[in-house]
Amino acid sequence: MLLSLSKINEEIQLSAVNLNEIIKARISKFPDAEKEKLSSKMVRNLLFKITKTAIDEIAMILIDNALKYNISKEPIEVKIFRQKSTSCSIYFKFFE
Repeated sequence: MLLSLSKINEEIQLSAVNLNEIIKARISKFPDAEKEKLSSKMVRNLLFKITKTAIDEIAMILIDNALKYNISKEPIEVKIFRQKSTSCSIYFKFFE
């Protein structure tokens, strides 16, 4: 997976992507038991010109790690919000 993210010599295909849709789609691919451990808060229509495949892989890695390393029984809160017109943050809150 990370190998596909490290393809430096290939031309990068950027497209307008709704980041919320990518994250929601990625969460939906986890088993039901895992999905129950996730809570999400997202700003509507967070569009960015990015590489869809790369952001999907990054989302999968981040969510997988959050699920793996959360020691709490409480849900992990996934927040996506715009910081500036050209950037956003994906935030994982672990409850203790």
